[in-house]
Amino acid sequence: MLSMCVPLRVMREGSLVGIKIGHTWLVQKKSLDDYVARTASMIKHDPRRTQ
Repeated sequence: MLSMCVPLRVMREGSLVGIKIGHTWLVQKKSLDDYVARTASMIKHDPRRTQ
């Protein structure tokens, strides 16, 4: 597990897998790596980023 500062929206949408402990979210490194690889070629406001 990797502690990371990510928007809560990304966690709620299911784009990243993580566990909430108190006020802190622990995000799986594999989940984060997959998300970065999947969205690397997309622009910031591309609606396909959340699918």
